[in-house]
Amino acid sequence: VINKGTSEKTNILKVQKVVADYFQISIDDLKSKKRTAAIAFSRQIAMYICRHDLNESFERIGLEFGGKDHSTVMHSCDKISEELKTNDELRKSIEKIKENII
Repeated sequence: VINKGTSEKTNILKVQKVVADYFQISIDDLKSKKRTAAIAFSRQIAMYICRHDLNESFERIGLEFGGKDHSTVMHSCDKISEELKTNDELRKSIEKIKENII
């Protein structure tokens, strides 16, 4: 679990910043309604990390990602969880991202 000392909002923002940097997109793109494959996938990874490593609620994550519905966040987390079972590249990417968050 990523350092719990700071406020939740800061942690989500930190994840957004690191994921945006990693995929070379803007934080605004992560929070936007854009649904291009690259942005949507980056957003799903960021949501997944917020859920699994920060233990944030689906509602809270949705709020911090531009007011997305909690079901959108749940779908993102499920999709990445499924993908991780078979995709080693994705697992490595997420590990690298997490190293930069701490």
